[in-house]
Amino acid sequence: MRLALLLTLCLAACVGPAATRTDAPDEEVDRLGLAALLLRDGHLERARAVLGEVDPRQDGLDLPRFHTLRGLVALQLQEHDAAREALRLATATGQVEPIVWVYLAQAEHAAGDPAAALAALARGRPGWEGQAPVHRLEVLCAWAAGDRGGAFAALERAERRLPDDATFTRQRVLYLLELGLFVAAATAGEEYLSRAGHAPEAYLALGEALRRARRPDDAARVLEVARLRAPGHEQVLVALAHAHLDAGRPRAAAVVLEEAARLDAKYQAEAAELFRRAGALDRALYLNASVQDAAAKARQRLGLLLQRAAFDQALALEPRLSRLGLLDDEEVRYALAYACYRAGDLERADLRLRGITRPELFRAATDLRKAIQLEREQAEPR
Repeated sequence: MRLALLLTLCLAACVGPAATRTDAPDEEVDRLGLAALLLRDGHLERARAVLGEVDPRQDGLDLPRFHTLRGLVALQLQEHDAAREALRLATATGQVEPIVWVYLAQAEHAAGDPAAALAALARGRPGWEGQAPVHRLEVLCAWAAGDRGGAFAALERAERRLPDDATFTRQRVLYLLELGLFVAAATAGEEYLSRAGHAPEAYLALGEALRRARRPDDAARVLEVARLRAPGHEQVLVALAHAHLDAGRPRAAAVVLEEAARLDAKYQAEAAELFRRAGALDRALYLNASVQDAAAKARQRLGLLLQRAAFDQALALEPRLSRLGLLDDEEVRYALAYACYRAGDLERADLRLRGITRPELFRAATDLRKAIQLEREQAEPR
């Protein structure tokens, strides 16, 4: 949740009014007021230093305000244990502003006690209701505390109070998927799309949620609908391609990503790679010809030609690879060495293997050297 947004509310609600107290010593009012200004301007360490000069035993000191300021400084500094201790003292000494209970809940949750966070939120209700970040915190704390029913009840309250915010419905879909309630999740997914106005962004969010729930087929179905509703939407196409890939359909992913590449050429190389993985080498080579990054294009083409067993064509790339500085790459050198070996140029293959030291390539290079040596021995006259 957004700390800065709620901090503004908190300072206005529970810090500002206390500055007008007349029953506290002038010196202490000034120090608390200065600390509040420093906190509001983001000078956290200076605010803490000023508060450290305040004697909490001073007669007439506004203790609720003092402890609230200490808690807010600690919370912004992510010192969560100190924050919840100070904010607990603030509420214990008479702080009644609902937003302070929200900050205490945030500190409790960050300190690893979601049940205490829920209790704090309950004390501050209904003062914070209608604030989306706080509703999200309530849902998160209930789920973290293992209170599944409480989490869904919190989502229902949030959806009722914030009917224009479809993110709570999307969260409901995620939780239903996590619980394996797929029929209910599908129904909630339809509700989410309806509440979000069937915007492409809604389909994207739901598709991503389904992918994260390891349901790529369902994600692909949702995104296919989005593809029909918003033809030519680049992000939808990319997300759909990833869903197909997650489902083990590289050819379908490649076709969709090729469509995205017509909108933005940066997807050319990835589409070509997907066609390669699908075994469609001719299509991969066709797309590779349009890749704009010269180095990526040459590297990918080398791999495609090797997979196609076009070793002479692979060797013909060596001058271009050299111009692009790719021969410094050990993977490229090993690939060229393998092409030389398969083309029968053993001396050149041996030359390209020199200097390969990367552990993951060294063993392969050693095996290739053994194969080269065996070829030589077999070629010797007996």
